[in-house]
Amino acid sequence: MCATKGQSTRMSRFASPLAAAVALLTWQARAESLNISVVREDGAESCPDAVHVRAAVMHYLSRPQHQEAGAIEVRMTPSGDGAFAATVRLRSATGQSMGVRQFSESTCDRLVKVVALSIALHLDPDAVATEAPPPPLKTPKTTIAPSGVPEKRLSTLSIGPVASFGLLPQTAVGMRLGADFEIVKRWNIRAGAFLLPENRTQDGRFLFGLSAFDAGLCGAIVRGDRGSVRACASGLVGELHAVVLKLEPTEPGGRLWIGANAEISGGVRIAGSLGAEATIGATVPILRQPFLIRGESTPVFQQQAFAPFARAAVTLSF
Repeated sequence: MCATKGQSTRMSRFASPLAAAVALLTWQARAESLNISVVREDGAESCPDAVHVRAAVMHYLSRPQHQEAGAIEVRMTPSGDGAFAATVRLRSATGQSMGVRQFSESTCDRLVKVVALSIALHLDPDAVATEAPPPPLKTPKTTIAPSGVPEKRLSTLSIGPVASFGLLPQTAVGMRLGADFEIVKRWNIRAGAFLLPENRTQDGRFLFGLSAFDAGLCGAIVRGDRGSVRACASGLVGELHAVVLKLEPTEPGGRLWIGANAEISGGVRIAGSLGAEATIGATVPILRQPFLIRGESTPVFQQQAFAPFARAAVTLSF
């Protein structure tokens, strides 16, 4: 009995998809028969997994492999400078070790191609790629769950000279000791203490000095691996004290002093945890108490309403 032309056409329509399905099932069965495990260590999570490695191996095996497959372990690790390395451990079907092979490539995709070809040649020494290598394997982006270890926050200690213009009768040069504590990325708390030694008034009858504590908040304007630029605002509380040289003081001792700072700091890392920092800013005395002589209306000394300052420091980060 002969098939008509219409019957032949209908049969061909069913035969092509059926043949494709059979080929796909055969390919999947052969791929799943490959006992390949993949371990991706820290830093190599973005590399292809075992499913993709098996698919890459099957690309080179156009016929059933000559050698019965045993367990094959592929361990991928980062090797520095963005490159990746793989160690391939081969075993026979009986569990006997058949050698260890090591490879290194600039990317995960290139590494998988080399590993896949090596495994294919192990299974079938005559395996030859009959077409262009497969396109780069696209793997889903791996999201690493938090390990529970809090992110390290940077802390910095600093010490250095400070020069102030207007807080004392003459330009004052003193020292400041400070510390910075990062609370969130790009933001840190700054605290410190400074001392401006006494200097003389123009008439030579008095000495004035200032010691104070400061605390405030800084935000990074520019931040990089080698340094940063930050803007800071802080409050100050301390004591403004006077030393009387030629007269008898009516109210000896220091007086409460309160002020506010606005500043810009630039820091750079020199080597390791050692760095340097330079700061410019201005102090606004909030409590400006005048120092008077009994019987005279003009104050002996009163701070300026706006006092610029400059500071340098050596820093140690940890």
